[in-house]
Amino acid sequence: MNAYVLENDLDYCPTSRIRSPRSNVCDLCAILHTRMRSCITAELTDELGVHTEAAKEMRVEYKKDLASVLEDHAVIVMDFSQNLTLPRVASTPSQWYFLSLVNVHVFGIYYANKGIQYNYMYDESVAGKETDEVNSMLYHFIQRIMLANGHRKLPIYADNCGDQNKNNFVVKILHQDLRRSFDGIQTNAAKVRSLLAAYLEPLQPPPPNFEKKQQMYNKVRPYVPSEFASDPLYAAPIDGEERHAKEAKQARHSASAKKKKIDAVVCDEAKVAPVDCEEENEDRTNVSKATSAQPKTGTRSRKRAKKNN
Repeated sequence: MNAYVLENDLDYCPTSRIRSPRSNVCDLCAILHTRMRSCITAELTDELGVHTEAAKEMRVEYKKDLASVLEDHAVIVMDFSQNLTLPRVASTPSQWYFLSLVNVHVFGIYYANKGIQYNYMYDESVAGKETDEVNSMLYHFIQRIMLANGHRKLPIYADNCGDQNKNNFVVKILHQDLRRSFDGIQTNAAKVRSLLAAYLEPLQPPPPNFEKKQQMYNKVRPYVPSEFASDPLYAAPIDGEERHAKEAKQARHSASAKKKKIDAVVCDEAKVAPVDCEEENEDRTNVSKATSAQPKTGTRSRKRAKKNN
């Protein structure tokens, strides 16, 4: 991928059309809004409030970086576009039903200092959308654009996609390879590990999951090949572990049932029946029935009444 990027220089394409976003909310926002359509609870409201507050804080941080943009300070935003296929037409011909179209990947880097977006376009025969491709294109962009314009400070904004944008490999290349070009400080692998370890906290081992161990022995082990059946992962649980597994299962079921009851009560309280409106509608229907039962007195009936008189 690095060789492919170096062979193809950045060109200005005025005829390229950038697809507009389908929505301005993330997946978690969509999930929370979908849940709140059926039933609005305090937990969902609090969760959505915490999520939106974090997004607002991140937006404020982004605006601060944009306000502090200088000659040596640049801000970029990177992300992959949605999957595209070639050829791309409005109506798909019937002959293409049994064919596989060529996937085209578009990696965009928005240069906020000048309001320009750089797009790296390549098809699936060249490379995929993994970390190596992101590092190659990001390294190429910084070498050709950032350093050429004299920037020495570079905040990078990206989404939380761990497979592509935010992972250890991207952090390592930014700490190690690119720092040499910025200020000439030699950064070896040991220093990179110490830099990463300084911001990490040791995690305690999780408690043993006896319920999962019993499930692996009862449901998974019968289908495991004989050469792997002796693995400790599929070992039989002892009496104490079986008892703990049974208690954990019962506690989980009771907690789930209790939560369902609470949600049902909250939903019933939220759905207040409009009694006044129903009574008013009933009164109107009664009045309409009474008026329809009365005889019609038109002009002809009045004339006949006069003649009889």
